[in-house]
Amino acid sequence: ESGAAKLINAMPPAWAKEFTGSMKHPPLEMKRRKLDELMREHPHHPKLDRNIVETFSARGALRADAIRGPAKLYRIVDPSNEGAGMFWISEEAFKALKNRDEWRSKFAVKPDWNQNGWFVEYEVKAGETLHVWRGPAASQKIDGTSYYLEGGGEQIVFCPASRDKMINALPRVDRKTGAIITNHSGAADRRVEFTDVTGEVAPSKLRAQITDSHIKGPIETGWGTADFSAQEAKRILITVPTT
Repeated sequence: ESGAAKLINAMPPAWAKEFTGSMKHPPLEMKRRKLDELMREHPHHPKLDRNIVETFSARGALRADAIRGPAKLYRIVDPSNEGAGMFWISEEAFKALKNRDEWRSKFAVKPDWNQNGWFVEYEVKAGETLHVWRGPAASQKIDGTSYYLEGGGEQIVFCPASRDKMINALPRVDRKTGAIITNHSGAADRRVEFTDVTGEVAPSKLRAQITDSHIKGPIETGWGTADFSAQEAKRILITVPTT
């Protein structure tokens, strides 16, 4: 059970919906043949796979689009997220957001994925065309809890031309054995170890620099940088039974 799951189980926030057997926006399922057909029809669009398709809701249309500049897109980030990630929202959707709770609920962003606090802006310049996939975001089950994130807000998927530079930290070391910890590919795990608000160690990558010239930011959202402060977490875990 992650630190976020402990807090959600103890005192569910407004964006956590109780899972009763079904979700409002179940993930879209698409057969390989249909995926291949879509890519043949839209060869200039980002490559789709089942993992990406499943982030879209089955109760809505996944569609190809071409955004012609001038236009702006937005992405909410924390220091561990790439500014040049693939999930974005329109300027209209961004400006309509009132707070962190609404963003997390509408776009089904798990706390373990993104703590928020900042945003970046992608500018499609006059004369440019950006090929994207767009459609309502699927609901997301919150691991270790009986809750889910609703989704339904329109997400826009594309791949910026230049990836961010990430901090190349020293390899993580197993505190018991002294051995270097490796990642899924067998290379040294160079994530930075943070202690979350519940006191648990949470390894994470750390962004060093955004390199894509189309992207401005990060800029503070004004929403704060966490769903729970350390003081709130301590109070919740002490005073509210989790079992």
